[in-house]
Amino acid sequence: MKTTSFALILGIALSFPVLAAASHTVDSGHTFPSFEISHLGFSIQRGRFDRTSGKVLLNQESGTGSINIAIETASISTGLAELGKHLRGEDFLNAARYPKITFVSDKLTYL
Repeated sequence: MKTTSFALILGIALSFPVLAAASHTVDSGHTFPSFEISHLGFSIQRGRFDRTSGKVLLNQESGTGSINIAIETASISTGLAELGKHLRGEDFLNAARYPKITFVSDKLTYL
């Protein structure tokens, strides 16, 4: 009886972390939001942002979660120095005035 009770208590205790909400910090060394720009329909220029931070909260029990991501606008990278400078400028991102792009979602549903 003691062995059965101990096994039951141990099983219940070990299941709690699986049911609890899990918070994940974005790995900035492996997270690079990317984009594509159509150049008059003739070609596509690709780029990414090199500095990103944030958190993702997942609740497996309810199948919900939230996301809070911050992207440094000055970290835009296209492989072309002049294009990067233009995109950071006032005509597009205006990185001097708006240093961060923030994406926040308090409603996340997953299966």
